Amino acid sequence: MLKRTLSKDSLLTLLRVLDLEVLHEIGPMEIVDMVIVGGAAFMCDGLTERELTQDIDVIEASEPVAKCIPQIPEINTSCAVFLDCLPYGYEDRLVEIPISLTSIRVFRPSLEDLVVMKLRSYRDHDIEDITSPEVLRRIDWEQLQHLIYDPDEAKASCMADIDYKMLVAKYEDYRRQWGPEQGGKAKE
Repeated sequence: MLKRTLSKDSLLTLLRVLDLEVLHEIGPMEIVDMVIVGGAAFMCDGLTERELTQDIDVIEASEPVAKCIPQIPEINTSCAVFLDCLPYGYEDRLVEIPISLTSIRVFRPSLEDLVVMKLRSYRDHDIEDITSPEVLRRIDWEQLQHLIYDPDEAKASCMADIDYKMLVAKYEDYRRQWGPEQGGKAKE
């Protein structure tokens, strides 16, 4: 089965549909949360020039959101494996994505946490995302380095030592090609 590709406008429309479903479920007086990752997080927050993604990957959702998600097939909650790609402690660095919704606040991991995640998978579209001008303009290279090398962050989330060594090699290559020394700019 071919997956549908979604533009930023389509992603926002799907989130608004979910928001209406949640509003119907909980009423107008409550606001609940969800955390998205992947291409949808980059696109919805204007971090990439990529125009299409396959779905909205949700790694955390409040119970009312989780209850309504199955009604929208383009929202993927079968992505627990992504949690292994994020540094430990990412929950403390969540960033709210400025989307005008009534009942749902949408968060994403910090930019640096997302870059670590993309370095772990390192597919063509991941590289496109993490080398976009907006990412390179906004990234905090010191924070990224901390997440890579601190034993309680990315290293702690890698299941095997070889996975961590591969992550470090990808990070060093990324920094060599795109870091502040090569024209990428540290967050001011």
